[in-house]
Amino acid sequence: MDAEAALLDKEIQRINQILQETTKDKNKIELEAGRDKAELEEKNLFSNKTNGDLIQANKKFQQLKKRYDLLKESLDLLKGGMVRADVTTFGQN
Repeated sequence: MDAEAALLDKEIQRINQILQETTKDKNKIELEAGRDKAELEEKNLFSNKTNGDLIQANKKFQQLKKRYDLLKESLDLLKGGMVRADVTTFGQN
């Protein structure tokens, strides 16, 4: 009986050691997961800010392009008017 009790005691000690190691590993994994989650949340905030900045920059670009197109159109009209003025005044000097 003593041999059986010693064998059971040894098995219980081995199981306790495995349980302690498993608990230690679990705690380590939970800590790493917490860090990863915090990093992901930080990157999501940055990504949302960057995305917002990109949307604003795109809106500004569209406004500037529209203004450029209007100015180019006006310049083309002015150039066309100057050409017509040159043709109509040619030889009148």
